[in-house]
Amino acid sequence: MDSIISWSIKSDRSTFAGMYCDFSSTDSREIALVKCPSFIMLEPIFTNYKSAIDEQFKNMKTANIQYATKGLHFIMYDDKAWYDKALSNFINQ
Repeated sequence: MDSIISWSIKSDRSTFAGMYCDFSSTDSREIALVKCPSFIMLEPIFTNYKSAIDEQFKNMKTANIQYATKGLHFIMYDDKAWYDKALSNFINQ
């Protein structure tokens, strides 16, 4: 838990605020406009909604959707080995 708090304290507030604002105000119907490789990491519970998630991202040709093997919201903390491997594989594609 101390790591998560430390990450939050060290994060760049204006970058986070901009990302959150963009995320909250983006019309998901325009997802097809995203051209850069995109890595979507979801917690295991979301496998129950895989068909809905696939539908949501169907027009985003660059989407690489992966589901963690364990953990909850903080995948990078709850499933660090999976997170590190999945992120490294994505970056090194």
